[in-house]
Amino acid sequence: VDKFKDDMAGMAVKTRVEADVQRGNALRLNSTPSFFINGNPLPPEKLQYESFRQAVEAELAKAQQPRQ
Repeated sequence: VDKFKDDMAGMAVKTRVEADVQRGNALRLNSTPSFFINGNPLPPEKLQYESFRQAVEAELAKAQQPRQ
């Protein structure tokens, strides 16, 4: 617990957290967890199992199609 408190008070952790927040903001992430399927964000309302499965299967079907 002491190490955790020391780490949380240190600049290294603060700098890392701030960098992570900036990266999340740049990617327009506003919730955790956040999921991407083939680079496309999956909205929070699609995180239920069935919606998630359908999104993955749709991308897999696209990947199976011949390229033009």
